[in-house]
Amino acid sequence: MVSLLFSFRGRIGRKQYWLATSLVGLLSFVGQMLAFSPGSLAGDKDTGDAVASALSSSALSLPINMLVLWCTLAIQFKRFHDRGRTGWLSMIPLALILFGIITIVSNVFSKAPLEQTFSDLMPVIVLLLITGLAFFIDLGCMPSVEGPNTYGPPPGAAGPTEPTRPGGAVDAASALFGAQSAMDRAIAEAQNPQRAAPALAAATPAPGAGFAHAAPQPDPTGFGRRATR
Repeated sequence: MVSLLFSFRGRIGRKQYWLATSLVGLLSFVGQMLAFSPGSLAGDKDTGDAVASALSSSALSLPINMLVLWCTLAIQFKRFHDRGRTGWLSMIPLALILFGIITIVSNVFSKAPLEQTFSDLMPVIVLLLITGLAFFIDLGCMPSVEGPNTYGPPPGAAGPTEPTRPGGAVDAASALFGAQSAMDRAIAEAQNPQRAAPALAAATPAPGAGFAHAAPQPDPTGFGRRATR
């Protein structure tokens, strides 16, 4: 559930999309009711008290609105991924709302008439309605893209798993013993160079040994040698 409401990765189907959207809508309704102050509608309050009450309600509802916005974007991102599209399409309504706020603020500072403000906001309102209808059809009504795509496997399918090697511990132990044996041989050769030299000489054939005849060896008994004086 945490991944469904807060994560921007992966894919979700229509059922998960409507379930998560309903939960976010319920959360938004409860939060607005908790932040709502009935006293702000009292008619005997002056303008300063009314503004202070409205600001207090807005401050209380701001964290809830930010949480609802985050969850809504996370849900739409994953659903767009399931449709094979980038999740950044979810930012289109936010861009339109931001453009509308800028239009209202600029008209207020320029002291434009109220009719001019409504006229400037009409294209933004129309685009918001078209975007909402497109989101409803694409995200809420269209089926998932079959098979895996750039954003992962289909909803409910297990992701790719890495193969395991059950003999990994055995291989590591063999490599460790082999390295220890090589170190022991190197230490023994360093401590006894006289013993290692004949073995090396015996293992290394002399140049041309395959073609030259073996030289006659002297008789160990000394028979036949000329005596020296």
